[in-house]
Amino acid sequence: MNSLNNLKICFIAGTLRKGGSERQLYYNIKALKELDAEVYVLSLDKNGYWKEKIEGLEAKVIFVGNSKIRLIRLIITTSHLFYISPNIIQSQHFYTNIYAWIAASILRKISIGAVRNKFSEENKELKSKFFKNLNLFGLDYIFINSKSADKEIKNNKKINSYCLHYPNV
Repeated sequence: MNSLNNLKICFIAGTLRKGGSERQLYYNIKALKELDAEVYVLSLDKNGYWKEKIEGLEAKVIFVGNSKIRLIRLIITTSHLFYISPNIIQSQHFYTNIYAWIAASILRKISIGAVRNKFSEENKELKSKFFKNLNLFGLDYIFINSKSADKEIKNNKKINSYCLHYPNV
């Protein structure tokens, strides 16, 4: 089996509650840790169902959601990423894509976004019209777990997207 002991990856998660996206995060971290990658999670949620389980995998979870103001959260997130200095900054939730994109752009790192639902549905959930399309802008890659979302994004954007399918576990 290959080793990823030179890889340092930091996930940005909106929540760590008991949900499907968070379960995917746990399994991604588990696989990365089994390959000796160094893994961090910056979470906008202080606690949650998956926090202790992720820490049990020896991944460091850091709370960055001290403020309700996005700009302040971005500054806090970027400052943590500056010190962590990961190779890859990966968003776990659609609404955290903007943090991954901007922080990775500032720090000159690879950014990976996420679409966990149909793109049109993800956009509907955002309250701010300003942020709706920014959550796909500037990302190097997007991981998608829906064929329909992958098709929708490829038809509307010139972006590298990868459609992933997770087993029901």
